[in-house]
Amino acid sequence: MAELLLDSDIRIWVFLPIVVITFLVGIIRHYVTILLTSEKKTEITQVKDSHTLIRSRLLRENGKYIPKQSFQMRKAFLNAEDKGLIFKLKSAERETPAKNPMTDPSMMTDMLKGNMTNMLPMIVIGGWINWAFSGFLTTKVPFPLTFRFKPMLQRGVELISLDASWVSSASWYFLNVFGLRSMYTLILGQDNAADQTKGMQEQFSGQGMAGPQDPQKAFKDEWEALEITNHAWALEGVEEEVMGQVIPPETIYIKDKFA
Repeated sequence: MAELLLDSDIRIWVFLPIVVITFLVGIIRHYVTILLTSEKKTEITQVKDSHTLIRSRLLRENGKYIPKQSFQMRKAFLNAEDKGLIFKLKSAERETPAKNPMTDPSMMTDMLKGNMTNMLPMIVIGGWINWAFSGFLTTKVPFPLTFRFKPMLQRGVELISLDASWVSSASWYFLNVFGLRSMYTLILGQDNAADQTKGMQEQFSGQGMAGPQDPQKAFKDEWEALEITNHAWALEGVEEEVMGQVIPPETIYIKDKFA
């Protein structure tokens, strides 16, 4: 088949508009999600529990950098029987069990709003682009591809003899949906709501349906992990090593020789 040449107007009226529309829809979706998301209430007990677990984990990971006596004091404060903070928390009875997301109306409402802001813009904008720019070839990837990529890159253009490297307008839209994630992160920050792929991953993985972790089990596991952790001093001989780097032994020998 002869080499195809795209009209320059396609770049102005098809290629760039799809990029701009997809980007602006993601920006609008980010702020609409912020407006629709209800404020999550955090209990002071949950904050205390999470900070206690973090404190114990930091002691296990970085306890080798403090003296043994300091490590034992902190370990006793957290794990000592009848007195340790984690020992008390793992043995304490919690009056209210963890909430199930399926029985919490506010969580179900947030999930419904998330599904609407995730799927509705993709269906509406994707359908409109497929209708308005149907049959257009927008660009060509700079490397050869096999014919297995034709259904993914040439949606809406059914030509068997067409090279698989060409990209149709509908496929170009979906490539922008997944390819503008770095731009959203750069402009809106790491935890932005413009990335539609993040919401889709949470839906397919069931992350939004998973319940919170049992605090008593978490404290029991952390107590056992800290209980079997022994102090291993990692800074033994560090003074001699640092002094040897600052003042080489050859310098000291020369000074002593000419003293």
